[in-house]
Amino acid sequence: MVRLLLRIGIVTQSYYPVRGGVSEHVHHQGMELLRRGHDVTIVTGATRSAVVPEITEVEEWRANGGHLVRVGRTHEVSFNGATVSLVLEPGLAQGLYPHPRDAFDVLHVHSPFEPLLPIAALQYFTAPAVATFHSAGTGGRLYRLLRPILSPLANRLTARVAVSPAARDHVAEIFPGNYEIIPNGVDTGLFGAEAVGNGNSLPRTLDSRPCLLLVGRLDSRKGHECVLRALAERPGLEVHLRIVGDGPLRARLEEVAATCGGRVHFTGALEREALRHEYEAADLFLAPATHGESFGVVLLEAMAAGLPILASSTSAYRAVMDGCEAAAWAEPGRPESWSAALEGLVRRRAEWPTMGRAGQRYVEAFHWTNVVDSLEGVYERALFPVRAPGIKRPRYSPMREDPGGHPSLVWTAPSRSVREPAARK
Repeated sequence: MVRLLLRIGIVTQSYYPVRGGVSEHVHHQGMELLRRGHDVTIVTGATRSAVVPEITEVEEWRANGGHLVRVGRTHEVSFNGATVSLVLEPGLAQGLYPHPRDAFDVLHVHSPFEPLLPIAALQYFTAPAVATFHSAGTGGRLYRLLRPILSPLANRLTARVAVSPAARDHVAEIFPGNYEIIPNGVDTGLFGAEAVGNGNSLPRTLDSRPCLLLVGRLDSRKGHECVLRALAERPGLEVHLRIVGDGPLRARLEEVAATCGGRVHFTGALEREALRHEYEAADLFLAPATHGESFGVVLLEAMAAGLPILASSTSAYRAVMDGCEAAAWAEPGRPESWSAALEGLVRRRAEWPTMGRAGQRYVEAFHWTNVVDSLEGVYERALFPVRAPGIKRPRYSPMREDPGGHPSLVWTAPSRSVREPAARK
């Protein structure tokens, strides 16, 4: 297999210690690219705190040779029923000036139209730009309003990727073009059958009530309150719900949970290993988002862990699990629909193992190796577009083996980088 080893810059406003689906996506995309021998730099914002907590993922990134550059400051703001990360700071672009404009062979920008870091990076760096769009929901009106400003950025993009049809449709209505659907992936090493079920789980409740699991930031569009009110409607339903995550609605949700008869426990935000234990201890996964979701990484995690799923019947969730027998459905935002669906599933508890195995088979297609296979194809097409004037083909060094044992073609251009030095072991 012939493979180009590239200098890849990944620009994202969401990265650890900020947790969320985009941070997870960027980290695993980058880790898989590193495993293939690419030189990868993540360009993101700094935390507002002067002291950055020790984050397992950041340590893992640096230990594997990844480079990390932080410019500006990350701020969390509420938008579309969720909390989003924006890197906003006067003079942000000046933070990029010390770095060579041609530092990368490919610039991969996540959520490219969000202010300000992605926009500054697109304007500053000269490499062919690949964009991944993650958002869905009601923000199209904002795109329409800002179209005169964003159109030059759209023209700057060499290739466009969306994580789902919902994410594609959200942006393509205002900025039409060719969008390739490349979904989110899942860390099967952490959540897969070999990792989950290894005996390190939390103790189950003594009365063997089914353990329900809900994972997600405590934002309004995630639907936590709907599930809590559904439980309150069924006081005799013998289940226990564990809610993983934190956010601005925690105090309110704890008040609602108090009406559920002691059947709800909030864990707060968890590191990866603790989250894996939660999946291992659970019997049924809940995904009650009401709107605004473009994909749902937690669905992949739950299927990889072998859990049956009760999910909101949103178009995005339906698209992720189209034809998968692991899922049952309830109407978004309607507690009465959720209470009926929960009660029905508990009665059919004997079916849960079959549903879980169906999910494990289905989720194999979302392994990060498959996702990055597709991304490498996008990078190659971005570098060598058909009949594209002004794009210089690289000069190659002789064929050699890359670290993965595959024959590769390697750039001979000087390897300049915008990175901090990787941590030495």
